[in-house]
Amino acid sequence: REIKYTFTAAGAQHSSEDLGCVGIRAVSGDGLYIAQFNRIGFTLSRVKKYENWTTFCIESNRLWNLYREFLNPLMIKRIGVRFINRMLANYESREFLTVFKDAPKEKQISDWGLEGFLHRDVIRIPNTDYRINLIKTVVSSPTKQNEVTAVLDCDVFYDKEMPCEWDNIAEHLKV
Repeated sequence: REIKYTFTAAGAQHSSEDLGCVGIRAVSGDGLYIAQFNRIGFTLSRVKKYENWTTFCIESNRLWNLYREFLNPLMIKRIGVRFINRMLANYESREFLTVFKDAPKEKQISDWGLEGFLHRDVIRIPNTDYRINLIKTVVSSPTKQNEVTAVLDCDVFYDKEMPCEWDNIAEHLKV
């Protein structure tokens, strides 16, 4: 719920207004799907083990219809799909360095130990209203010196205000 409070210059509460539901975050029973509904957007995330695109589109349509039923938005600003991959890796392994080639090396930071890393690229798909947030995150293990948890988060989204009138969201997830 979102509640708006107004205060006087002296700090006393002047009024409050309940603005209703701001959004919903739902996680499937198996933890593999995460849906976020709010007044201006719909996002469906999938964590591994990944299925095929058809299965993903069926689930996105089911949740899209729930989103429209619960929040009943007239306009929507953002529709997104995310694939989040979390993996354990050895910081010095060839596979890790290929995917996370822009990660700083500990030697670049004098004798300090690197405990985390975050890199975000925003990519525009030409001649469309689609964007991609490509987020790379690394967190070091508190117990193993060269072991890290690496997260690769690919967020593809449609970034344009539009009427919320689509019956089949899967048709709009194709580029």
